[in-house]
Amino acid sequence: TVVDTLPAGLQYVDLDPANPPVLSAGVSISGSTTPTGTSTVTWDFGTITNANRDNAVVDTITIHYRAVVLNVAGNQGEAPATTLANSASYTWTGNTTPIIDTADAITVIEPVVTTAKSASPSATDAGNDVLFTVTIQNTGTVDAYDLSWSDNVPAALTYETGSLAFTSCPATTESVDDSGDPLLMASISNLAPGASCELTFNTTVHYSVAPGDTVTNTAATRWTSISGANANERTGAGGINDYSSFDSADVGINDI
Repeated sequence: TVVDTLPAGLQYVDLDPANPPVLSAGVSISGSTTPTGTSTVTWDFGTITNANRDNAVVDTITIHYRAVVLNVAGNQGEAPATTLANSASYTWTGNTTPIIDTADAITVIEPVVTTAKSASPSATDAGNDVLFTVTIQNTGTVDAYDLSWSDNVPAALTYETGSLAFTSCPATTESVDDSGDPLLMASISNLAPGASCELTFNTTVHYSVAPGDTVTNTAATRWTSISGANANERTGAGGINDYSSFDSADVGINDI
């Protein structure tokens, strides 16, 4: 019997379909190579028979299986990053000391996306234009996926229809949507480590502002750890799903 007690941040998924179990020639089992359990994973091989005991080649049973890194509070990629240690034990009838082997520890890695926003000019008068620039960058060590950006333009600013656009972005696909004005939105399919996307949009300061006012405009970016919908991914939905970043830019209204 082989037992793999997975650490709290891992869960058994399945046998690797690309690498099915392999028994050396002459080796047979009365049990099964399909395990039971998801946290404590057990293979009951039953009786192992080796009909080829006289050769000099080591006979083996090789099983490849997959586990998923769970979206739990204990799995964090930021320093100090979580490490997940794993070992398996092998016992058989009449043996009092299990054989235990330990795999290399798994280090959890995560995408880290920053949002930086600026206004030009940062001080102006009512009726003038203000250009906002937003830079979204992945400062982590692994790709970020399904990025969504949003900006609710405040009432003191009037968005210039059609001005929202990416000026640069290395993603596979990206798109903007200003149909919900004053809510502006953009989507980025993926962002590699170190890569960044920049987008801009233009506004006009509303005449309702008063000298000395400060108009604050905030942008938010959310992302996921896996491409496409996945029940085990980390997102920006809140709580443990903390993949979100924000930044604001202020526009000061000049004194008379």
